[in-house]
Amino acid sequence: MKKITLLALFATIFASYGQNYKDLIKKADSCYNEKSYKLSNDFYKKAFKIETKNSNDLYNGACASALANEKENAFFYLKLSINKGWTYLEELKTDSDLENLHSETEWLKLIEKLQKKNDKELSLIFKGGKEVVKISVSKTDPSELYINDGNSTELFYYKFVPKEVIKGVLIILPSGGESIENTLRQMTLHKIAVENGIMVIVPSINWSTDNRDAEFNMLDKIFNEIVETYKVSKNNFIIGGLSNGAMISLSYAERATKNPENFFLIPKGIFALDAPLDEARFYKFCEREIKRNIVQSGVNEAKRIKNNYDSIYGGSPDKFPEKYIENSIYSYGEKEGGNAKYLKEMPLLMFTDIDTDWLINERHRDLYDWNGIDIISMINQLKMMGNENAKVIVSQGKGIRLNGSKNPHSWSIMDSTVCLKWITKTLDK
Repeated sequence: MKKITLLALFATIFASYGQNYKDLIKKADSCYNEKSYKLSNDFYKKAFKIETKNSNDLYNGACASALANEKENAFFYLKLSINKGWTYLEELKTDSDLENLHSETEWLKLIEKLQKKNDKELSLIFKGGKEVVKISVSKTDPSELYINDGNSTELFYYKFVPKEVIKGVLIILPSGGESIENTLRQMTLHKIAVENGIMVIVPSINWSTDNRDAEFNMLDKIFNEIVETYKVSKNNFIIGGLSNGAMISLSYAERATKNPENFFLIPKGIFALDAPLDEARFYKFCEREIKRNIVQSGVNEAKRIKNNYDSIYGGSPDKFPEKYIENSIYSYGEKEGGNAKYLKEMPLLMFTDIDTDWLINERHRDLYDWNGIDIISMINQLKMMGNENAKVIVSQGKGIRLNGSKNPHSWSIMDSTVCLKWITKTLDK
């Protein structure tokens, strides 16, 4: 932890006067990262006198208050955060920042309140169709395909069965670390798909292995069960997801097309939101993010990804370019885009969002750090190779996370109605 001199402390406090909400939140976060919890708490208090709209900021303010031993204030912010839409029950239960609140009688009441709120929302999320069933796939999760689920080790999937004849099957894969429930809270695609005769499957896969074998094996097991149970043609499956879920979807399509004998089916089409495609470019992005060293969450993620690449490939793409090309969904500058050549006959609908205000002011990034560069490039290359069913939709500033914070790497950049029209048209071909 860096030392903060008395002079710097007073300078920081006095500089806060006249600042806007966003500036105060940044100061609070910075002090939190420096483990100056009392000062962080003071900045959150000033910010919340201006507004109390963002559930994530309120939750972080509660953490700072708890660490500053202002328990009453911490509970007040937690209740406000829940009222504003904060839903992460498992995080609330396990967050070490809040441990000193656990002995208070108010803690159990808070847990019960959030549980009831979540149960009510989930009853609406899973309403629709002829039936909604949770199917267990395995009691163990040795590859850690589903994380952030507390002490559970079960792998499973939800299936939404339409009332009428099943036209096709839609697979929705969560983003990295995101629960099925929070995934479905951010869209209406599963509901309107079921209403239009499409079965929806949402597997408990929100993480991935290096070679993706475990994810693909689980998907094939699910696909086989659906085909056997409902006599659905395996030619009518569409797969999609956000970020990690999008990467799994695209990788499955490429490998199944390349080696169909090793997979249960070849998807009819893929929809993908803001997927990192070129691992060589992504490695360079991680290097830049680490060097900038500004937003700690981004820096930590970049370090994790870079270290993983270094571990599995032996080093950077400059040293081992062939390994990155072999494992990337798309490789810029390579003949036929590298592995993208296996998508030249695959219907694709990709979504990305350009938000320069967020890139520059929130993360201090530029367009070289934007996933949309590779997405647009790959779609363009596929079209030049003859794929007239490859499409990208670029929105502007539509990215909003479940907690209300702006972020283009979000489900909100997808229009569910537009996506369903594409799905229906693809299945009808």
